[in-house]
Amino acid sequence: MPRHRPGHRFAVAATAAALVPLLFVSGCGEEGSGVADAGPSETDQPTDAGIETEDPADAAVGDWDAERKDRPAQGADVPRLTEVAVTEHEDHDRVTFAFDGSAPQVIASYVDEPPSGDVEPPELAGAHNLMVVLVGVDQESGLAPTDLTDTVREVRDFGIFEGELRVVLGLDTPGGGAPGFRVTGAEDEVVVDIAHEQAG
Repeated sequence: MPRHRPGHRFAVAATAAALVPLLFVSGCGEEGSGVADAGPSETDQPTDAGIETEDPADAAVGDWDAERKDRPAQGADVPRLTEVAVTEHEDHDRVTFAFDGSAPQVIASYVDEPPSGDVEPPELAGAHNLMVVLVGVDQESGLAPTDLTDTVREVRDFGIFEGELRVVLGLDTPGGGAPGFRVTGAEDEVVVDIAHEQAG
């Protein structure tokens, strides 16, 4: 028959009593939360992923396809076109329209024929006609002859009609199809990038 050990029983009870306050303290955080306050975690800290974002004014309209592009005006004034420049890059050519004042609304789309009114449609160099309409520009706007490339074969001013300056780009590609393009810009310029290859 086993003998009782009062001393052993007292030691176990005392140890358990000593542990109760420790468990209570470690299990409590903020009052009423019931969750320990471990301090801010990594997910709470501000992070800097180093990702650069485009300024809204510089964001591209369209994604190198042959569809119509429409970029809104960048201000409320009446801008005057002061310069048009064509520059060649590795996989695309760039046509830059610079303005005195903020950039106007621009609509760019392929057309079967350049504007002609009541006369025979004029012939432009290049197999494809990309018309760039600059909406709400000053009546004094116009463009001077500019350098050309193998892709941008002609840049022709068709004048202002009801406040819209119409410029047609005559374009070619090695494959023969219409090249993809996109429209970007800044506060005082409109940029039309034209791919060296036809749109997929």
